[in-house]
Amino acid sequence: MRELMGVYFNVMDGFEIPPQTTQTWTARFAVKPGSEVHLMTSHAHWQNTRFEIFRYDEKDGSLESLYVSTDPLHPKVLRYEEPLRFEEGQGFEVRCTWANQLDVPLRNGDSGLEDEMCIMAAFYTPDAGIAWRYGLKQGTLVE
Repeated sequence: MRELMGVYFNVMDGFEIPPQTTQTWTARFAVKPGSEVHLMTSHAHWQNTRFEIFRYDEKDGSLESLYVSTDPLHPKVLRYEEPLRFEEGQGFEVRCTWANQLDVPLRNGDSGLEDEMCIMAAFYTPDAGIAWRYGLKQGTLVE
């Protein structure tokens, strides 16, 4: 490949997991139509037990599983030999599951000891001169 790649860097915010509780939260992020994803990975802290990325399609309501990682210390790095193309109305749905072992609520934050994160990164072409697409979305508790 001899072209510049852009990065979708999507961060879930607004989650709060009560002490000694396991919960799953989700957020959706738009993708520019025509984007072709070549590589995908995740970042979370030690209380994350499952990180999932789906492709949603607003046209038919479908969800396609793209990525699952269950080890936050060694997250999966998924490389596509054939790029994953996104069309109009498609995007990423991120789901993070945490098992809060602390006696305080678990929230988004920088501390690797007392906070958590739910961040996905997807490297894509063409970057159209915008190498960095940052998304911050409020999470929703999955019932």
